[in-house]
Amino acid sequence: MATTEGIGLMEPMLPPDGERELEDLAVDLATKASGLASQLPPAVRLGVGDLVRSMNCYYSNLIEGHDTHPRDIDRALAHADYSADPQKRALQHEAVAHIEVQRLIDHREDLRVETTSTEYIPGSVKKHLQNQRKVKINILKFQ
Repeated sequence: MATTEGIGLMEPMLPPDGERELEDLAVDLATKASGLASQLPPAVRLGVGDLVRSMNCYYSNLIEGHDTHPRDIDRALAHADYSADPQKRALQHEAVAHIEVQRLIDHREDLRVETTSTEYIPGSVKKHLQNQRKVKINILKFQ
């Protein structure tokens, strides 16, 4: 029998008020990352971005129980080489839709508001779902 654990086990989800150490570390990390990125040739930055989007997709989907191997994601992205297995193919389409939305965010394409705003997030989810519908995915039927 499965047990349900309360959200309280994850708290505190934010550092306590007045706790500046984590904020300072985050600012330092962002500053150093920006400095590193500015030293890389554009082609390298774009390649790293593609790699990170693919990794994020893999791990995000894995957390949700959608186990699409990175090799299968890359095949779908690079060659539109989709599996003959319907479940695997649906997961590949889901991954491609996920990565496409993240690419739009990263490149700020069609951006009217800040990506962290409450106005942007529902639109991003809607775009992801529209991308999935375009390829006629019904991932739920495979769960």
